[in-house]
Amino acid sequence: MEFKSELLDSPGYREALAAMLAQFLLGEEISFTAVPMGLEFITNEDILRQIEEQLEDEKRHHKMFAAERVRLGLPTVEPVEAMHRFNDVVIDRMRKRDIIGGVISGCFMLEGAAFSTLLTHCDTVDPKLSAVFKEIVADEARHISLNISVLRDIVGDDAAKMEALVEVHRETLPMLFSLFQSFQAINNELAVDNEWFTMRCLFHHSQRIRRLHLPNHIAKVMLTDTMAVAQSSK
Repeated sequence: MEFKSELLDSPGYREALAAMLAQFLLGEEISFTAVPMGLEFITNEDILRQIEEQLEDEKRHHKMFAAERVRLGLPTVEPVEAMHRFNDVVIDRMRKRDIIGGVISGCFMLEGAAFSTLLTHCDTVDPKLSAVFKEIVADEARHISLNISVLRDIVGDDAAKMEALVEVHRETLPMLFSLFQSFQAINNELAVDNEWFTMRCLFHHSQRIRRLHLPNHIAKVMLTDTMAVAQSSK
């Protein structure tokens, strides 16, 4: 789909674009604030090295989003309440040394949502911003694989930790879907079907649960919880 440059003259489109970049900027801030707090919990040296690389990626992404906001002359706006809640929850969990809670919410869920959102919207923006989105999507794909490895390293075969993972996933799901729903106004301006966007995010999230390779009964509970929240959010 060819981008129509006249959209950049539309106040509604520009407002939606500014709102979307505000979400991404705070998301990156959550990541590069929380990631260092989790380094002490990881024992695998290869995973540690990749986490350090991820931290540098997040800082670079933040600069890229900020530069695009300046290039396009967009206003600085506040992220939605759902993103602020994510920030508060992630930081609180990490400060309480709840590494499973911090990684599930701040990495597994939030970075996963960023991947799906950037991928969906890369064709709705001008070519330069689209190239930025696509570069960051490629990085997020690596980060998601890393986050899965981190969770597997932390949880291992410990039944109690698996139950904790299920519980924190269940607690965080409503917040995740609030974040998806907050994109409705943005999607309307950027001509993205909101239901399709939400279902795509849901599909990607379900795929990530499967990639954790948890015991079948644990994975089934997480997938069932996901579908239940999706149904209740309609």
